[in-house]
Amino acid sequence: MKQKINGSITIRELRKQEGLSEMPEIVKEAPLSDWYFKISSQKIKELSFEDLARLIREEQHLGFIVPFVIPFLEKDPSIGDLYDFELLRSFLSINKEFWNVNRDIALSFLSLVKNLIKTDYVSSYDWVDEEDKNEFIELLQNLQIQIN
Repeated sequence: MKQKINGSITIRELRKQEGLSEMPEIVKEAPLSDWYFKISSQKIKELSFEDLARLIREEQHLGFIVPFVIPFLEKDPSIGDLYDFELLRSFLSINKEFWNVNRDIALSFLSLVKNLIKTDYVSSYDWVDEEDKNEFIELLQNLQIQIN
């Protein structure tokens, strides 16, 4: 059964829920640190897809962020602010340990990936060229391997 994730929580509140200490020290010369501080007071549901993808790539708060974004990917797997499929592609950076420990989340995401493979999504999407289509198929295959 899918758990409904409430996006009204902020990163700062999420850190507390996860038992993490105060916000990490801000290093002005470090864009990642600056970015994280800027989004820390925003509600998760107010974050851009770029921010959500970045949180996933940085493996931050995955137990909350991954289940939160799966419904968006189910509606439109191509979503992304910087490029098509940015959010879906960010899942490649999730380590295998996360998937092994969080099997319910893994199975939910794997179901999404399998549905994309077996439905007519690949053939019906308006690809720029055949190479983009093949890269997407490879992405799905790599995600499937990573989760299993």
